[in-house]
Amino acid sequence: MTRHGAGRTGIGMRGFVDGTLIATLVVAAGGLARADDWRSLRGVEIRAILERQYLRYEDGSEQFFNYGGLTEYRIGWPNEGRWRIDSDRYCALWPPATGWQCYDVSARTQGRQIRFSDQAGHSTVAEVLQE
Repeated sequence: MTRHGAGRTGIGMRGFVDGTLIATLVVAAGGLARADDWRSLRGVEIRAILERQYLRYEDGSEQFFNYGGLTEYRIGWPNEGRWRIDSDRYCALWPPATGWQCYDVSARTQGRQIRFSDQAGHSTVAEVLQE
């Protein structure tokens, strides 16, 4: 799957976002579930998890999701793109491409892992980072 984006800007909202993420996932799940259960997320939940947040992917790359729709992906060098939520899906645009790529998003109920899945069924898992 293609990159989803990460860079550091020093925004101090991490604790608030982490708390929002965990509370959203636990409340929406209606209680505790097994740690290996994935739950599909809706647009509002996706935005709450991604905005002003850093993710680390299985290959070691990182992505930061800015509040204004910019995103930065790093694996050896930075690459800037755009992100948005469209019909309960995360969408990214990575220049020089001109078309948006969209993904379904799910999370484990403990809220520390996010999974992006494309239309073909390919998935990428990322860990939500803590400072």
